[in-house]
Amino acid sequence: MVPEVIARKKYTPTLFPPIHGNNVVFQSLYPPAKGVCVKKVVRILAIIAVVAVIVVGLFQFRYRQMATKISEQFATVSPIDLTKLGDGTYSGSFSEFLVSAAVQVSVRDHRITDVTIVKQQCGKGYEAKETIPRILTAQSP
Repeated sequence: MVPEVIARKKYTPTLFPPIHGNNVVFQSLYPPAKGVCVKKVVRILAIIAVVAVIVVGLFQFRYRQMATKISEQFATVSPIDLTKLGDGTYSGSFSEFLVSAAVQVSVRDHRITDVTIVKQQCGKGYEAKETIPRILTAQSP
């Protein structure tokens, strides 16, 4: 089946690309095949989806590694005998993937008197400031 063709002397912009020949612009009444465009869009969306799944998977894997490492390190923290510490300010820090913190702890008369958060970067839902009163009450991390 041959598509119908309209001969025009002057080109007017339309949705379909013109076909030039013999100083007359011919334009098909039928739109171009859509299968090629749909295939490209589907292919691009599939690639984006695969990349997104890989990125999310890597992020989850790294997050679980971080949580495991924090748990292991917290389990190895031994209680501090404050009677052996002199008065002064002590610094400490921790950093792992999404969580990092730097603190200064003031000790006077063998008691923790103040905890100052020098730097903190963490995920949403966790604030070290909320743990300071608990540390001062318990006199232990």
